[in-house]
Amino acid sequence: MVFKYKLLYILYYFPPLGGAGVIRPLNFVKFLPEMGIEVDVLTIKEIHYHSYDQSLLNQIPKSVDIKRVETPEPLRLVRVIKDLVNLFRGENYRPPDRISYGRAPIYKLLRSLIPPDEKIFSVPSLVFGALKMLSEKKYDWIMTSSPPDSFHLAGLALKHLTGIPWVADFRDPWHTHHLRRDLNIVSYSIDALMERQVVGNSDLIVTTTHSLADEFVQRYNFLEEKRVVTITNGYDPDEVHYSPKMHEDKWFVFLSCGNFTGRRTALPFLKAVKLLRNSNSELANRFRFRFIGAFKEEEEVWVRNEGLTDVIEIEGYKEHKEMLKEMLEADVLLLVLNEEFEPTRIPTRVYEYLWAGKPILAIVPPGDTQRIIRKHNAGLCINSYDPEQIMNSIVDVWNMVRGGFVVNREGIGIYSRRELTKKLVKYLKQLI
Repeated sequence: MVFKYKLLYILYYFPPLGGAGVIRPLNFVKFLPEMGIEVDVLTIKEIHYHSYDQSLLNQIPKSVDIKRVETPEPLRLVRVIKDLVNLFRGENYRPPDRISYGRAPIYKLLRSLIPPDEKIFSVPSLVFGALKMLSEKKYDWIMTSSPPDSFHLAGLALKHLTGIPWVADFRDPWHTHHLRRDLNIVSYSIDALMERQVVGNSDLIVTTTHSLADEFVQRYNFLEEKRVVTITNGYDPDEVHYSPKMHEDKWFVFLSCGNFTGRRTALPFLKAVKLLRNSNSELANRFRFRFIGAFKEEEEVWVRNEGLTDVIEIEGYKEHKEMLKEMLEADVLLLVLNEEFEPTRIPTRVYEYLWAGKPILAIVPPGDTQRIIRKHNAGLCINSYDPEQIMNSIVDVWNMVRGGFVVNREGIGIYSRRELTKKLVKYLKQLI
């Protein structure tokens, strides 16, 4: 196939890495070629990460050229230090199978000192790698994806060096993200300046929610609204055929799909399950609470120590396609977000939950995530992290399902990744 247009896509999270942050860019890369745009990817070489999904590599079209550059990756340093610590703990010490870098002291130190994030050391390698690719092929656009926000700094440098139209895709907020609270006052000020430079020099800003787009426009009075557009996250209709079916187990299954790493914790929900077991063991024993994704070791230990392993199943990361199949078989899909989760964000998983058509139990703060679930009448949202109230919500959603509650999937086609990519193509062509 001969392509009329060419895009250079620079990003951190890309297969074989797994997890929600990979899915949006992967689907752009998957669908853009069928719409006449050749895509080449510039990303990093292998790192130590909590989720790998080799199966996602199969979704990348053969026309895509992937260049991987060596970067001074802080996560490798964290891994080396952890291994040294393990050596000093003796032969009988078994290191955890999963790594929670967000809780590592050295990682927190790096995050507090270095704006916008510790991945900034990758920028020179990305710029040199991109310039090499640009010397070999003419591109119509450069697109960078965040997080990590430092990757937009590579886009900023390339914009100044080449003048090629540059698109900055924000999957999350930058300066208003809750992690910015870790920065000291000097780093915080530099971080704000960096964001301002990116916003001011990019040709197009893409956000995943209208609220985040509005936030950018309100914070930067020089920003023309036409330079900020929204392309939501979504679901891939081709990855798994939609065929809802009930599982064959006798249990009523609550399924959580997503990682509990860094600051994200499942503990309030786990305590609610314990409370339910203590107050109504007969009902609790009819339920199974399954968690697919990376999980904090200390919280898994807590489940074992509390004797809850017969009702709480922690299964680790699964291939994305297998996870989607599990969603179709669950009775209720569970979403637990921390209180500090920004109101301008909607996790990728929410759109896949809507696709699955199963009732959602969402323990989330007020904001866009609650609004989209309520818009589609897709389940029950509560803004409480009190175990007793969460326990009551578990019983409430169970009663809803027993009463015949059905999620209305009408209208979710606007979240198809193919349709969303068509929007991106339209915006890209407006730049040339």
